[in-house]
Amino acid sequence: MLDEPTNHLDIESIIWLENYLIEYPGTVIVISHDIQFLENVCNRIVEVEMGGINDYKLSYRKFLEEKEKQRVVQIAAYENQQKDIAQKEKTINRFMASATKTKMAQSMQKLLEKVDRIEMPSEITKAMHIRFAEVPRSGRDVIRTVDISKSFGEKKVFSGINITIERGDRIAFVGQNGQGKTTMAKIMAGLLDFTSGRVEAGSNLHLSYYAQNQSELLDLKSTVMQVMEDKAPEEMRSRVRNILGSFLFSGDDVDKKVMVLSGGERARLAMASLIMKPCNFLILDEPTNHLDIYSKEILKNALKDYGGSLLVISHDREFLAGLTNKVIEFKDGYTKEYLGDIEYFLDKKKMDNMRSVELQKSDNGTNGSKDAVMIKKIDSEDLRRIKKQISAVERDISKLENDIGLLELKLADPNFYENLHYVETNKKYQSLQENLEIKMLEWETLSFEVEGSV
Repeated sequence: MLDEPTNHLDIESIIWLENYLIEYPGTVIVISHDIQFLENVCNRIVEVEMGGINDYKLSYRKFLEEKEKQRVVQIAAYENQQKDIAQKEKTINRFMASATKTKMAQSMQKLLEKVDRIEMPSEITKAMHIRFAEVPRSGRDVIRTVDISKSFGEKKVFSGINITIERGDRIAFVGQNGQGKTTMAKIMAGLLDFTSGRVEAGSNLHLSYYAQNQSELLDLKSTVMQVMEDKAPEEMRSRVRNILGSFLFSGDDVDKKVMVLSGGERARLAMASLIMKPCNFLILDEPTNHLDIYSKEILKNALKDYGGSLLVISHDREFLAGLTNKVIEFKDGYTKEYLGDIEYFLDKKKMDNMRSVELQKSDNGTNGSKDAVMIKKIDSEDLRRIKKQISAVERDISKLENDIGLLELKLADPNFYENLHYVETNKKYQSLQENLEIKMLEWETLSFEVEGSV
């Protein structure tokens, strides 16, 4: 049983997991919002909707097709029944007005009450459409990194990175976890210092950054509506309720406090509030984590129409498909640019990997290839020691994330900058961010050692 197994996995790891599960001889039960993962792995879909369960022995895309057919049939049946009920109620009301037909009207009313009512199927959210706030025009060059290098202590993340983002670019950062994608995004957003090089911001740059833990930064005591109204410029206030409705907040939901919302609801609220802010360069770090499938579709459609420049870090292939026109891969401290979307990048990587295998075979021969795939085994004592280290690092990461979250709440308050201690607090925030990056890299290294020993 796997509950959201692709969250926090990079694309290469997801593909590996897919191949493993496809070959796995047992039964697999998966809860996931990753459409491509579901399509590749599952041959049966159990949908939980409107308090009931619908079972489809189909792949995910076939399930969507069948569901749409059933929806059309159900809508027609619902509308026909509503017409029939309305006609009978009209007749009952007419008979009730007649003294000689009152008993007949009462009998008809009892029969009508026993009728099994057909429910109106829930609306498919792809019919909904939302727009970002009006985008101010940026200069031709939005942002540029020149020979940027970053290290955490002795650990070098990357060096000599040159990236230019021009107006209208829509870029995906991809690569294995720990390769520096989030680090570079934070450097561009001005949230993290770099070791050497420089960052050049273009003219009239208005940048918005959506962090992986953005939903954790919401004010727990505020209501859903208050969060949105605090973010909304004057020209957007009339659209607040419509945007909340598009992200599945309706009726009394808007008066709920953030503290009572689920993780998925907080993620939807954080994303909805981001749409309110006018910006011409949008950086999204894993924006689909904790979003359900329909909310992801709403967000993707909005991003397709977004008029500014876009940078997305995501492991969700379905979400990235058709959304970006460039892919920048982070690997072994360097970057490589691909002029195409995620499908082009994955196809290109398959080709490159095949060529690498062919070259390895030609260079090493049959015996050499055996040596190339040997994995260093770790003895049981070392394995236990490494697992203890991983547990300790995970505790450190949890504490650092909590401390960072508390500081970000302070830094998000405009009144805080009137306090004389804000410079000291900002330095502490930067230090915690760097320590977190170090711990994350340490966790990655230790985890790879354990994986390689299995």
